[in-house]
Amino acid sequence: MGRIPFARRIVDMCPDGSRALVEISEDLNEELPDTIKTSLKRLGLGEAQVVVSGDINLKNRYGKTWLILTDRYLLIYDPEESEKPVVKVELDEIKEANILSYVGNNALRIVTSDRSIEVFRFTNKVKPKVMMAVRALNSNVGNLEEIDIATVDAPSHKRRRCPKCGRMIPPWMATCPACTSKRRVIARLLHYTRMHLRLAVVGFLLATFFTILGMIPPYLMKVLIDDAIGGSNMTLLGWIVITLVVIYLLRAIASAGRTYFLGKLGQSIMVHLRRQLYEHLQVLSLSFYDKNQTGRIMSRVMSDTERVQYFLTWGVQQTIMDGVMLISIAIILFTMNWQLAIIVLTPAPVLILGTKIFSRKIHGVYHKAWRRWADLSAILADTVPGIVVVKAFTQEGREISRFRRKTYELYEANLRIRYLEGLFFPMVGFIMTLGAVGVWWIGGSQILSGNLTLGVLTAFISYTWQFYGPVGRLSNLSSVLLRATTSAERIFEVLDTRPEVHDDPDAIELPPVKGHIKFHNVSFTYGSGETTLKNINLEIKPGQKVGVVGPSGAGKTTLVKLILRFYDVTSGKITIDGYDIRKVKQRSLRRQIGIVLQEPFLFKGSIAENIAYGNPNVPPEKIIEAAKAANIHDFVISLPEAYDTDVGERGHRLSGGEKQRVSIARALLMDPRILILDEATSSVDTETESLIQEALERLMENRTSIIIAHRLSTLRNADKIIVIDHGEIIEEGTHEELLRLGGLYSRLCRMQTALATIQQR
Repeated sequence: MGRIPFARRIVDMCPDGSRALVEISEDLNEELPDTIKTSLKRLGLGEAQVVVSGDINLKNRYGKTWLILTDRYLLIYDPEESEKPVVKVELDEIKEANILSYVGNNALRIVTSDRSIEVFRFTNKVKPKVMMAVRALNSNVGNLEEIDIATVDAPSHKRRRCPKCGRMIPPWMATCPACTSKRRVIARLLHYTRMHLRLAVVGFLLATFFTILGMIPPYLMKVLIDDAIGGSNMTLLGWIVITLVVIYLLRAIASAGRTYFLGKLGQSIMVHLRRQLYEHLQVLSLSFYDKNQTGRIMSRVMSDTERVQYFLTWGVQQTIMDGVMLISIAIILFTMNWQLAIIVLTPAPVLILGTKIFSRKIHGVYHKAWRRWADLSAILADTVPGIVVVKAFTQEGREISRFRRKTYELYEANLRIRYLEGLFFPMVGFIMTLGAVGVWWIGGSQILSGNLTLGVLTAFISYTWQFYGPVGRLSNLSSVLLRATTSAERIFEVLDTRPEVHDDPDAIELPPVKGHIKFHNVSFTYGSGETTLKNINLEIKPGQKVGVVGPSGAGKTTLVKLILRFYDVTSGKITIDGYDIRKVKQRSLRRQIGIVLQEPFLFKGSIAENIAYGNPNVPPEKIIEAAKAANIHDFVISLPEAYDTDVGERGHRLSGGEKQRVSIARALLMDPRILILDEATSSVDTETESLIQEALERLMENRTSIIIAHRLSTLRNADKIIVIDHGEIIEEGTHEELLRLGGLYSRLCRMQTALATIQQR
C-alpha cells in the first residue's frame, strides 16, 4: 500500500469488500516537516502511512507533536526536543491502544507485554483524528493494509459513497470532491460565460478580427521584398506602406475594443460568482462555519473568483484564437513551403508531452500554495479584529512569528511553482528556437540554390514566430488552467455544500404563535461525535419566564440554538404550538423569536441601523422606543451624532455594556412572541443591570421568555428554572423550590452569595 497522509485520508471498507481512501475532513491538510521526513529515511524507520499532529508536547505545554505509524513502528516526534523520535514502539509489541480522557486534554496509552505507557497528549480538538488512528491500530496492529475503521464513531447523518471511487462523500457535499473531473469543472465554468453571451460574442469577434489582421503583414513583407523592392516598383511600395498603416490602426482599435468588452465580461462574471457565493454562504448552516476558517471562506469569495474570471475571459478567448491561429498559419506554411512547414511542426509532439508531464507535477503544488495562502488569510482574519487582545497580552512577537512561519511556507510553495515553471517554459522556448533555426538553415540553403526567394523566407520566418507564439501560450495555458480549475474546485466545493439545516419541500409558514414550546426526548450531538444534550424533555407554556442555569459547557446555549433551529436535533423533536420546527420554514420560525447572544455583535454602521437590523423599514420612533426599553436612549442622545453615531467595526467604539444594550434593543424591536436572553446582562454593571431588568420584566409580560443566566439573582421571579449539567436536566422548579431541594442550584446560589459578600468587604 502507498503512503497515506492520515491527516486527510484513512482506509475504509467498501461495500464490495475492497479498500478505498476516504476523506475525513476538508481542512486537515498538515504535512510532515522535512526534518521528520529526513529522520525517517536516515534511521530506516519506514515511510509514514498514518500521520496525526498533536497540540501538547512532552512538557505538557501547548506545542506541535507528531504521531506517526509506519509499516513497523509507532513513533512520536517532538521537534522541540529532538530530531529523532522520542517514542519508538514496534507495532508487533503493541497489545492494545486506547485513549484516556482528562479535564481539557487526553492521552494515548499503549499497552505492550511488559509495560503500559502514555505516549501522546492532545486536546479535544485533535481527539477525533486520534480516535481514528487508535481504531485503525487496534483493528489489525502490524498489518496496516488491513485497517478497517468502519465502526469509528461517526455523525448520525446518513453516509453516502461515491459510486465511482468508493470514497465516503462528505455529508456537506453533493458530489464526490475526489472524482470531480477537470473537464466537468471547465464545462461548469463556461456556463458563466454563456450567461453573458452578448459580451462574450462581441469580445470573440473583435479578438478574431485582431488575429486575422495580424496574419496579413508577413505576406505584405513578402510582396514588399520580392515585388516592390526587387522590382523597383515605387507605386507598389507606397500602397504596401499605406496598407500596413491601416492594418496596424485597425488592430489598435480592435485591441482597445477587445480589452473593454472582455474586461466588462470578466467583471460581470466575477460579480455574478461572488454574489452567488455570498448568497449561498448565507444559506449554509452554522455547522459549515464551525468547520471552516473565516480566512479560507474569504479567500474563496475574493481570490478564487478573480482567478476564475481571468481564465473565463482572457484565457478562454485567447485559447480559442490561438487554436484558430495555429490551424490558419499551419495551412499558410504548408502552402508556401511544405518542407519548411514540417520542420516548424517537428517540436510540437515534444511540447505536448512536456506540457502533460508539467501539468501532472504542478497540480498538487497549486493546491498546496492555495492552502498556504488561505492559512495566511485566516491569521489576518483572527489577529486584525483581535488586535486589542494581542496587545493586552503582549503577544505581538508570537503573532509576528506565526505570520512569518506561514509566510515562509507560502514562499516555499510558490518557490516550488516558480522552479517548475522556470524549468518548463525556458525549455519550451529553447525547443521552439530549434525549429526556427532549422527554418533558417534549410531556407537559407534553398535561397542559395535558387529554389526560394528572400521574400518568401522572410514571410515564412514571420509566420513561424506567429505559429510558435500560440504554441508557447498554449503551453502556458496548462498553468493558467490549473490555477483556474484549482480555484473553481474550491468555489464549487462551497456552492455544492448543502445546508445541514434546510427547509423541507413541503415546509409550511409558521403562523403567529403563542409560544408553547416542548422538547420531546431531544438529544443532540455536534460533528465531533460527543453528545451535548441527552434526552431533554421540557415544556414551556405560553407567557412563561423560564430560567436556564448550569455550569459552563453544560449545554445551555445549545438548547436555545436548537429552538432557533441553528442545528437540527439528533433525535427527538421540538414543537412550538404543536408544530414540529423541522416542518416549518426557517424564516417564519426565526422572525417570531428574538435573541440576545452572550457575545453581542454589532455591524459597522450607525446605532440606529444596528437597532433596526431585523426590521430596516421601521420608523424612527420605534427605534427610540426600543432603545428606551433597553435603557440605552439616554446614552445615545448624549453623543454628538446621537443615533447616527458610527459604532465602528464590530462595535469597538462602544463599551461591552453599551453593545449589549444595543443588541437588546435590536431584539425587542422585532416584538417577538418568544424572547431568548443568553447571558443578556453579563456585560453590564449592577446599576445598569437593575434598570434593564425592570424594562425586561415589563416587556416579558405575555411573552414566552427563556433566560440563560449565571447571575442567579436575575431569575428570582422566573416561573420555572431548569438546571442543566452534562447535557441533562437534573433539576426543575421555582427559585424557592430549588433552594429547598438543596441540589446544584442551591449550591450555586450559596457560592454566589458568598462571593458577593466578599466583594462588598
